[in-house]
Amino acid sequence: MPVIRDVPLSLDASLLTRAGVGNRFKRRPGAAALLDELLAAALRERLIEPALVYEMYPIAEIGRHRLCLEGGMVLSGPLLASQLASARKLTAMVCTIGPRLERRAAEYFAQGKPLLGLMLDEIGNAALRYLTREAARLVSREASARNWGTSRPFSPGMSGWPLSEQRHLFRLVP
Repeated sequence: MPVIRDVPLSLDASLLTRAGVGNRFKRRPGAAALLDELLAAALRERLIEPALVYEMYPIAEIGRHRLCLEGGMVLSGPLLASQLASARKLTAMVCTIGPRLERRAAEYFAQGKPLLGLMLDEIGNAALRYLTREAARLVSREASARNWGTSRPFSPGMSGWPLSEQRHLFRLVP
């Protein structure tokens, strides 16, 4: 099961703006500068520790609202079944930016600095979205090397794949 750490993330203010983070705080005087300062501090203090783990599993059967993997794991929900109807393999993946940024955001909230906590949390969300895109590219390159096709990524909690299914994902990639 490949575990990849230190995935290079090119995080800057433009990424935050594209993710909508910068736009949320433009109305507050000085907020853009504060957001830039928080991002610089997060990078300098290594609050973002990107990592991912993934594994490919053969698909045994696809039903109307479920996808059965070889070995017996069943993923329920119409999204996977409909979008992966012709798939033969499933790549299960978990991405993380680590716990440090979230801890710092919680400290800001506990100190009565909710704006800083919210901004730092949004930086973390943007970093995780970027990491997820990079992870999807990695899997896509591996699939292309094997002459396989790929679909777009899916996450538990999306419409058609209940969040409760996340427990299965963590069993597939502990």
